Amino acid sequence: MRTIVPVIAVVAALVLSGCSASGPSDVVQLTFDLPSEAEAREAVGGPPQWYSGVLDVFDEVAAEVPGIESLRDAVEADDTAFGEQILAQLADLGGDEAPHAGPVLSWSGGRTSRSDAGQQGFENLIIGGLGTYAQRGLQDALSGGSLHSGDSHGSDGLTFTVNDDGTTTVEISTEGQQVSGGATAGTSTSVVYDGRYCPGPDGRFDATAKVKRSVTGAAGGATASRTEEIRATLTGTLADNALPEEITMEAVQMTTVKGTDGSSRYLTTSQKVDDLDLGKFDTTKNPPHKLGGTEGLTKEQEQELSTSGQSGADTLAFGLLMGLIGMWTDGGCVSIETDLPESVPPQDVTDFTIDVQAKSGHGSVTGPLTLSLEGAESLEPLESVSKGGFHYTAGEQGTQATVSIVSTSRQGGATKKVVVTAGFSGWELDGDVAGTHVHGALCASTWANWNQPGDHALHTWTDGFQKQEWRANLEWGTTVGGQGVAPPGYLGPGGSASEVSTFQIQADAEGDPVSLTGDLVFYPEDDVTITHFPAKLTIFPAKQDLQCDADGFPQIMYTF
Repeated sequence: MRTIVPVIAVVAALVLSGCSASGPSDVVQLTFDLPSEAEAREAVGGPPQWYSGVLDVFDEVAAEVPGIESLRDAVEADDTAFGEQILAQLADLGGDEAPHAGPVLSWSGGRTSRSDAGQQGFENLIIGGLGTYAQRGLQDALSGGSLHSGDSHGSDGLTFTVNDDGTTTVEISTEGQQVSGGATAGTSTSVVYDGRYCPGPDGRFDATAKVKRSVTGAAGGATASRTEEIRATLTGTLADNALPEEITMEAVQMTTVKGTDGSSRYLTTSQKVDDLDLGKFDTTKNPPHKLGGTEGLTKEQEQELSTSGQSGADTLAFGLLMGLIGMWTDGGCVSIETDLPESVPPQDVTDFTIDVQAKSGHGSVTGPLTLSLEGAESLEPLESVSKGGFHYTAGEQGTQATVSIVSTSRQGGATKKVVVTAGFSGWELDGDVAGTHVHGALCASTWANWNQPGDHALHTWTDGFQKQEWRANLEWGTTVGGQGVAPPGYLGPGGSASEVSTFQIQADAEGDPVSLTGDLVFYPEDDVTITHFPAKLTIFPAKQDLQCDADGFPQIMYTF
């Protein structure tokens, strides 16, 4: 199968050819324009926004019932407050990461100046892109364990459900009513994002976005209402490069109007493309068709009942598609895990593994892995489908490098960057104390405060894993306490007697410790004669993780 190049060149549809079950109907003229590429990216790729479209429907009803115009500000305030509440809830669900538009989507064919219908269509990009933001948050919640299969939670107009079949649903709904001076305006908005936004191992996806907006206005004895329902569905299969190898799009709208004279009329139209070519999508070659409607509609009525809704449905589909491309390629469905540490031994080889996990709980994901390296000696292999067998060679002490990992698969792709430092924080010690060989650790935070008031310590341990503590205090002097330092036949730190001993740490011109020298006091077991023994340790940058805690204690001691 061919893999679709993710670049959309869109030619705006200017003609809607209606078809009924009995054959073609008269042509309905459409006059909407699609947004420019920059506008599309701003709507979908920027911070999440709320656009219900209810004000557009309100304005249509107010044209029939002018007496409700005074209620518009109140309707707008309620809608804005509800949108802010929903965005806050979605951010809490899976993190406040903005939705990601497809990185290489291109939009052309639309004019920068748009009709009112075109403006509404443009704004439907926002609600389409919001769907992938919501679903991305839901996937993050699944990955983090705060949601599980079968869970359903809802509050304050937002409900999210994880179905047993692996599909997920996010529902947003609100109703309102404004009353003033004998005028009333009832509003309702419903938005549903449903389906399998993140494919399973077979790569199949099925993503739907549905929006329903309704306004009923009454004033001066006149009542009118308008309901717009739009639905966008994208189905298909991802290839190993995390992009669709096949995709079908369907955009459906139904508009219902009830006039002040009591009459009611509706029209349903649909545009479906069975093999959507993202390289070039020309809507004039895939015209919408009429699915149903009130008998005897005039051409003008068909246009009035289809232009806003179909342009909104088409653009809702494109907003959803742009968000899905970003979700699939940029970590919305899978995550990369690696055991490559952030600090490694300098000028040495570190072996590591990479595991790609599906956020929805499908386990490990198999697909191509591509690695790249900036600033270090070597990394191999650079391409693989196996999660093991990777080798990183570090540079000299203190150098840094960035390892970039790109994963693609039928279940989606992701990118992870790991900044690796050659060397570790703190210092190690090695040498002789009273004739006993010892190792040691000095945490960076401890050394930073060594000459400050307070009690500070470094730690050593013998080959027999007996531990000592070397303490320095500006008021009390220096002491060594612990086990196994005293020579055979002597008592001292850790024995029956312990005296103040002296030791010093020598530093280089940069202020880093390089050696320790000391004079330790011991007693023969059967005598009280003081005997002095030297301590001489070399101090060098740590070649392993000392696991220093917040108090500057090297937890690595517990591993010996």
